[in-house]
Amino acid sequence: MRDWGKGHGWQNAKRHEYPSWLDIHLPRAEEIDAVVVQTFPEVSHGVNWAGIRNADIQVKYEGKWATLGEAGSMRANVKGTIVQRFAPMHVDELRILVLGVNTGQQEDVFYDDDDFARILQVGIYRVHTPYPFVDEQVSAQWSAVPVAGWRFIVTTCR
Repeated sequence: MRDWGKGHGWQNAKRHEYPSWLDIHLPRAEEIDAVVVQTFPEVSHGVNWAGIRNADIQVKYEGKWATLGEAGSMRANVKGTIVQRFAPMHVDELRILVLGVNTGQQEDVFYDDDDFARILQVGIYRVHTPYPFVDEQVSAQWSAVPVAGWRFIVTTCR
């Protein structure tokens, strides 16, 4: 892990090196159904110069990393807060696999001019809402429960 921002985030080790990843090891297996990744926000509508553009959320299953399908894939993202919802599952290891980042020069929504990948914060939750997501009124009746607080252990990264 790079000492980017003096402990205030994660950055991949080398520019233009993708895929890059951040592995998170929870102290014990927990049931989760949402991951919130905080990256750099857009600077104006649709323009993002430093946030994560394309990434996959993966979990360790039978000793191998597996992407959570469509629910775990984010593509053409320009937002600063990325919320990935999926069916509840028990996990003790999670990976954010970064495939590309924004540079502010996009003319095409799938264009990647790779630079450094940066993650400011990760939240892992059991939200307790029906899956698939029904509507805002239903979700307002349920509350999110942080999983293991922010005490996760970063085991490996690239």
